[in-house]
Amino acid sequence: MKKLFLLLIVSAMIIGSCDNATTPARVSQENMNNQKPGTNNLSVDKKIKSAKVLEAIDAGTYTYVRLESDKKEFWAAITAMPVDTGKTYYYKESILMRDFHSKQLQKTFDSILFIESFFDHEHMGMDVSKKSSPRDHTATVEEENLTISHSGDELPLSDLFSNKEKYQGKQVTVKGKVVKISSNIMDRNWIHIQDGSNYNGEFDLTITLFGTVDFALNDIVAFKGNITLNKDFGAGYVYNIIMEDAEVVK
Repeated sequence: MKKLFLLLIVSAMIIGSCDNATTPARVSQENMNNQKPGTNNLSVDKKIKSAKVLEAIDAGTYTYVRLESDKKEFWAAITAMPVDTGKTYYYKESILMRDFHSKQLQKTFDSILFIESFFDHEHMGMDVSKKSSPRDHTATVEEENLTISHSGDELPLSDLFSNKEKYQGKQVTVKGKVVKISSNIMDRNWIHIQDGSNYNGEFDLTITLFGTVDFALNDIVAFKGNITLNKDFGAGYVYNIIMEDAEVVK
């Protein structure tokens, strides 16, 4: 993780120096509001802090997030990962850069915070360089009390969870209530559904799909997609089961 962070900083400095007349100043977050442009001290802020995500934009290598902390808004760049808007995250090992131009976004930030470790409350105080368990990312906060009927080829989630190996690499159809939507992360949308069934504590299925999301939170939607086991997206996002490249079944 340290090497990754250093690589991120160097890359940012190269991009900044190529797109701006002068090399952007680097300062710690403690001096975010007081640092004068043109100073060149490089300081890493190692304190753990929290902020709420107001906006998230995936740009390939990085995810750009607009954050709010202590009633102040600021932009930050993190290693590409799914992020939920409206949720509070914790972070540490951060460096502020001024006059940074993002080629991917075609946008110049007056100031932007580059963050090495960005994690939710479940990882507070842990070594975030270690991968978290699949349940940290596939389960929602709580199981909802639902009764959803299935028809035709629709597979209840409990059947899917109890026969994972049987459906590995196969295309199936599931239906459930949309309980969580994370849009445009890693060039795709991340959907969580529940249908009221449960197998050994598993009740929530993560689904990825590309394109426009034409349904809303709490809608009952059927999806058809490919089942993958033990999928590792990096940054600790490991799924013991996930439906990929899904499409909505009308």
